[in-house]
Amino acid sequence: MPRLPAPHYLDLQNGAFKETSPADLATLFQALPQSPHKNNLVIHFHGGLVNRESGHKSGLILKESYEAAGAYPIFFIWNSGIKDTLWGNLQEISQEKIFRRLVRRVGQLVLGKMGEEAGQRGGQLELMSLKELPADLEALEQDLQNLEKTAGRPVDWELTTLQEKQVRVELERDRVLNEEAQKIANGLRDADEIDNAIKSRGGSAVRGSTETLMSPEILRELADEGGEPGERGITVFFTIVKHTMSVVGRVLSRYRKGRDHGLYTTIVEEILRALYIDNAGALVWKLIKKDTADAFGGDPRKHGGTAFVEQLRQAWHADLNLTLVGHSTGAIYIGHLLQHLDAVLPPEARVNVVFLAAASSFGFINDRLDVFRRRVRHFHNFGLSDERERTYWEFPGYRGSLLYLVSGILEPDEVDMPLVGMERYWDASGPYDRPDIKNVMAMIADKERVWSLSEAGAGRECDAKKHGDFDDNDEATRRSLTFLIGKEFGNAG
Repeated sequence: MPRLPAPHYLDLQNGAFKETSPADLATLFQALPQSPHKNNLVIHFHGGLVNRESGHKSGLILKESYEAAGAYPIFFIWNSGIKDTLWGNLQEISQEKIFRRLVRRVGQLVLGKMGEEAGQRGGQLELMSLKELPADLEALEQDLQNLEKTAGRPVDWELTTLQEKQVRVELERDRVLNEEAQKIANGLRDADEIDNAIKSRGGSAVRGSTETLMSPEILRELADEGGEPGERGITVFFTIVKHTMSVVGRVLSRYRKGRDHGLYTTIVEEILRALYIDNAGALVWKLIKKDTADAFGGDPRKHGGTAFVEQLRQAWHADLNLTLVGHSTGAIYIGHLLQHLDAVLPPEARVNVVFLAAASSFGFINDRLDVFRRRVRHFHNFGLSDERERTYWEFPGYRGSLLYLVSGILEPDEVDMPLVGMERYWDASGPYDRPDIKNVMAMIADKERVWSLSEAGAGRECDAKKHGDFDDNDEATRRSLTFLIGKEFGNAG
């Protein structure tokens, strides 16, 4: 495969040196003074879910843009490429008959509550026939979107005791759910076998049953109960009913709080969080974020980020103009790097930062706010407009970008996690009227935020249509990077 020239990249895996070594890194910094662009250094961090081949491919394209700006680029190739695994898991989940049934059933029940009129408050929900909702997920999304617009909003989003009983009865009478639960029960693996698979899985999926990718931890408890297949089928069925009732409640709660992502996407998110969370990508996301921190471990002979900080400390001089560019999870990498640079660089040292569709939460940046304020001279934030972000299918069965997936499913601490790369969170109103968002907004001026499509002039062009476009597939953003690094940030060399 085509590769970046050796003096322009660092290859890591799990935060440790892989295809490059500390000696290679030292050689890279020894070559830097020979470059005519030695005083204008760009460090680029690709996003998560990017393998080695993709990292080099996008790096070769961006290298031209950075060199056109009169800069010397260095790329962190950090081998987070497990997108195929995540994509494959979500494709399989989206094809499961029980998953499709649950999305339709929850949609039917939530729409019943949405359509509740003041005069009906607290009474039985008027439910449309399930046959009116298509099984095809893309067609279902469109129908739910249209029905949501006409359903109105209830006086009270909480289900009454009578309505909860109605929801339970509807689910318990669902013949398809019952049949699929029995299939899952028939395919349950032995509890010890599931335990061993969980311990050794790494970032790969674990099956608790041959019939589904539901979270193995849920199915492991059911397998441990033993019993005849028929008895286990009943247990699996009522476990699914219990979780589905909670999904209905959580979808309604998110609407009540103004934290929904649209009806179809919110339903899918809550079903995945309740029943599929590990195999839907939560573990993958945890490992990717861990890689960004592990690079700065205690041993510079092993940990690439730590070794890089030491080399940069030695190479630092007053005329060096340093820009850090991070796409997606690369923004989290930059947060860790800045913390470690802050400990070793002279007090007057400043850098420039550009985020491209940043997967970092506002909380992550807010926790490091003093470092960012102290060390960052120019800060620009590029991302998709919310209209573009939420209206395409990043993964099978999921309508919305990778950042919507992260925000709605993969962050364990908060559903609808505010992410810096998403336009929806930048007004700090309603449920987003909170200190972490306000503090970051105060640091990054309005003119430094660019949402695609933007034709706002030099340094503020962007025409990315999808999350992955920013690294290498959007000429407008690359023109902006060239202008910012070569002109606006001040080329010291």
